[in-house]
Amino acid sequence: MTPSDALKTTMERAGLSATDMARALGVSRPAVVQAMGKAHPYADSLARYLEATGYIMWAVPESLHLDAITDDAIRIDAAAGPAK
Repeated sequence: MTPSDALKTTMERAGLSATDMARALGVSRPAVVQAMGKAHPYADSLARYLEATGYIMWAVPESLHLDAITDDAIRIDAAAGPAK
C-alpha cells in the first residue's frame, strides 16, 4: 500500500472527509487533497495526517509481521508506485 493509499484508508476508517482533516490539522482542504494524491508524501506530513485519523506511524522490523497480529494494521510500502 502506498503512503497516499494508507492515508485514504485511515480517513475512510475514521469517517473523515478532506474538509474534516483540514479542520483537524489546521490546514487548507487543497493541502489535504494534495497530500492524498501524492504517492510519497513527506514522512513527517504523513505521520501528522495519520495521527489525525487515530493511527500512528511506526518503523518495525518485517520479522514482526504486524499484519498477522491485527487486522487494523496497515503496511505502507515506500517502494510502491502511485495508486492506479
